Amino acid sequence: MRRIAFLLVLVAAPALAAATTVYRWVEPDGTVVFSDQPHHGARKMIIPPANVYEPGKLPNPGPAASTMQGAAPYRVLRISTPAPDATVRRNNGDVTVRMEVKPPLRTDRGQVIALVLDGKRLAKRYRAPQAVLRNVDRGTHTLQAQIVDGAGKVLMSSPSVTFHLMRYSRLSAPASRSGRNTAKPNPNVLSPHPNVLSPHPNVITPPR
Repeated sequence: MRRIAFLLVLVAAPALAAATTVYRWVEPDGTVVFSDQPHHGARKMIIPPANVYEPGKLPNPGPAASTMQGAAPYRVLRISTPAPDATVRRNNGDVTVRMEVKPPLRTDRGQVIALVLDGKRLAKRYRAPQAVLRNVDRGTHTLQAQIVDGAGKVLMSSPSVTFHLMRYSRLSAPASRSGRNTAKPNPNVLSPHPNVLSPHPNVITPPR
């Protein structure tokens, strides 16, 4: 009996793909034999193909879905320091920049912050929402923050902020409220005009 079952499995295996012709006969010892080859006294049998289930194909994700998997959905990116139209007084030209990022910056995905000063993206990248710009020229400047990925692609940009940097120059003499120069004359300097008394009473300007 086991031999018959084993032969049935062997015969049924190729029938899964298409209809198969099988020949059946009985040996003198009573063994039932199945074969795909004709045999004297065998009975011809047609085995129909088995039903095959083909699962449906899953739809491919759209470009928007794949993009969201690679980029964090940032909601907020703005510059909090310097404030819009703020005046920054730094003699060395250093400007502290602080930013607000929500949700937090995904540095684990290679995403960093780049700063754009006066329309030019700076080379340095920042892994935290704060930075210091060194030796910025005096005057009015515009500043923008960008979140970029490892390939340099911009994922989000902040609104531009305008600020004014003031740097004190030692070359400029202090002036009074009336606008006159309040620098005191040097008593050791002779007057350039002959026969004119020096503004200092103890020093007489000699004639040329």
